[in-house]
Amino acid sequence: MGEWKEVVFLSDEAGTIQCVNPRIGTVLKNYRGLSSVKKNCVAVLGKNYLLAAESSKPILSVWELNSEQQLSGPKLTVAGKPSAVGVSPSGAYCAVAVEGKIYVNQPNNGALLGVLTKHVLGVTKILFLGDGAHFVSCGENGAVYVWNIATAVPFRAEANDGSGEPLYSFNHHALPVTDACASSSGIKGRLYTCSLDQTLKIYNLRDGTLLLNVTFEESLTAIRHSILETVIYLGTTQGQVLRYSLDPLPRTLNYQPAERDSLAPFEGHTKAVTSLEISFDAFLLFSGSEDGTVSVWYIPSGQVIRVFTLKAPIASIILTKPYKNIFTPTFKADAAFEGFKRPGTTDEDFTVNVISKETITAIDYFKSRLVPEECFEEVEKEPAVEELKEELARTKKKNHELYQFAMKTLLEPRPRKD
Repeated sequence: MGEWKEVVFLSDEAGTIQCVNPRIGTVLKNYRGLSSVKKNCVAVLGKNYLLAAESSKPILSVWELNSEQQLSGPKLTVAGKPSAVGVSPSGAYCAVAVEGKIYVNQPNNGALLGVLTKHVLGVTKILFLGDGAHFVSCGENGAVYVWNIATAVPFRAEANDGSGEPLYSFNHHALPVTDACASSSGIKGRLYTCSLDQTLKIYNLRDGTLLLNVTFEESLTAIRHSILETVIYLGTTQGQVLRYSLDPLPRTLNYQPAERDSLAPFEGHTKAVTSLEISFDAFLLFSGSEDGTVSVWYIPSGQVIRVFTLKAPIASIILTKPYKNIFTPTFKADAAFEGFKRPGTTDEDFTVNVISKETITAIDYFKSRLVPEECFEEVEKEPAVEELKEELARTKKKNHELYQFAMKTLLEPRPRKD
């Protein structure tokens, strides 16, 4: 495994979900039990689980990464048929879109943190940013919202009145937003969106401004950017993967690509491109299509080096590290996992489940507005914490005495030697 750079999870609308090694083309796992999957409804939860929403059921199916059979429990029941699923990089949060509403849950205890109702029509994409504290939701009406979890959702489920407001609201697209991607720096970077209205939008997430609006000649269905964010890869309804260069960056807000900005497109799919991904070393591009194939392109030469064929239009391509739980026969989760609470369910006693090899006396991460202070009243009285505070006080006192001694020694006048 050491030489592997990534593994790829491929899914199609017929319910096929495979984990493959793209470097040699082998299929590592076939996750069974689904009859259909929608686009943007498959996600990897942390380093442990695979989630997928079946088109006809209000349930998220769950697999342990090392098992091809679904878990019999716990059940991740949602309010309706999901249209998009997103998971934070650490697996701490899971957002599920149902009929325009977004339900934000914590998988480690099943708590429903909030229900967001800003979207008027359906949600087409949920994208968590690299910081894990923000996510983007894209809509069928062209709306794009950027959410801060700490301010958008209340702590208690009984407070879910849908009143959460997004950090930013973008309404520049005229038709459904088909895909989005963002800088690895999270809220300090850029957001890229594409739409059936043939436009690419680039936003500055620091202040929520539109940086660039680029109009193409074809409807756009998928988007990814290079590591340096100098080249944008765009899937189209005609089956091409366009390559648009941002070097040099256009000086006007509204722009139409000239020949010098467009690199040779990747051509080979016979139907619309549905999904794109780029390998961690930036040499491989993965493109999925409605023709049921996933092509692996070697970017420097523009040649196809491998093709994976599935049974139906490709629903998603997910690139991850080769986690140990994919290969081990004995599954060992590093995070607790429970079924989702139903909307309207309340918990008088809120708990955070943690799996750890070491004894945990305090978890500073949860001392935020998402967890009330009373949860930590007993933790802060632990002897280990008090001992650390006393040791810190003693160390400060010693440092002060050492400083006074040094200053006295250096600044006192010394007797002259005749």
